[in-house]
Amino acid sequence: MISRIYNLLMRHTALLDSGLKLTHAMYLATSRGDINLVNFEADNRERVINVLEKFQSEIEDMTATLKADEVTPELVEILKAWQNDLRNWSSEVQAIDNKSSELLEAQKLETTKEIATVFTSRQQFKGYNLSSTKK
Repeated sequence: MISRIYNLLMRHTALLDSGLKLTHAMYLATSRGDINLVNFEADNRERVINVLEKFQSEIEDMTATLKADEVTPELVEILKAWQNDLRNWSSEVQAIDNKSSELLEAQKLETTKEIATVFTSRQQFKGYNLSSTKK
């Protein structure tokens, strides 16, 4: 069971890296204004996070069922390092997501202004459009 825990920890850590790369890709797509790519990367990241949750749950269940003689100082240190990696990953992803949200909010405001300008221009044009009057 210990080797299974080690294997899951390695796979989980590799997926953390993948999730972080996807988060960076989402931020880059957001900064370029490519909403379709943002959605694509967000969907991929969601899939990775679902697998991460499954692995994490499995690791936690397995460590909870370990017998006292199976728990070694090495395992304890590895699990502590893993928990630290999770905290760091979560903080970094949260920071990048906050930046992405700020960019998206700015793009939303810009789009709202553009729509208002187009609407106002059309309303003003209607006043000068004499072809719509009855003869």
